[in-house]
Amino acid sequence: GHRREPDTRPMQRAAAAIARFNPRLLLQRPSLKAAPVRCLSAGIVQHRHTDVNNLDTKFEFNAESKKEIDWVLKKYPPQYKASATIPLLYIAQEQEGAGNWLTLASMNKIAELLEVPPMKVYEVATFYTMFNREPVGKYHIQLCGTTPCMVAGCGAEKIKKVIMDEIGIGEGETSADGLFTLSEVECLGACVNAPMIQVNNKHFYVSLFKKFTAR
Repeated sequence: GHRREPDTRPMQRAAAAIARFNPRLLLQRPSLKAAPVRCLSAGIVQHRHTDVNNLDTKFEFNAESKKEIDWVLKKYPPQYKASATIPLLYIAQEQEGAGNWLTLASMNKIAELLEVPPMKVYEVATFYTMFNREPVGKYHIQLCGTTPCMVAGCGAEKIKKVIMDEIGIGEGETSADGLFTLSEVECLGACVNAPMIQVNNKHFYVSLFKKFTAR
């Protein structure tokens, strides 16, 4: 039978309308001016060798961590112990002396324990913002920058400015004394009490306003 060709006239009319449109008019409208560039929370995806994080960096779980790992692995059948990837990453990051971040060596050690390719562990560590793959300060301040926190109360941008002014650092930076790091992250699950921050994945501060944040 005869094959009917699709009607492309609507697409052609749309293309003609776009061609006539002057994009510069957008820039003349204050309400449509470009928003400031955000540093996304995921950080770097690729591993980059540094003096403190390379193939020669050593990592071993201490006795306390090994006890925790044994307890975690008992929750899973042997053939499904890869499901323990997130708990083991958290144990590695929280281990005393680890500095609240994950080295390449620590991720490789987890892959060895779980009998999975290292890439399987890297995939998880690079996906979740709770895992730090670069050194951070003693107090890692994670500021939620998604929509509810942007519009509720005084807004996340004003909270961010208070933190930066008070500590003297920018987003993604660590203070000179090594105490504070500021990161903007995605939703932290407290939208009804926005805006909010969390510190070291443990302490949560909600319904923030500028004076309280400074204190």
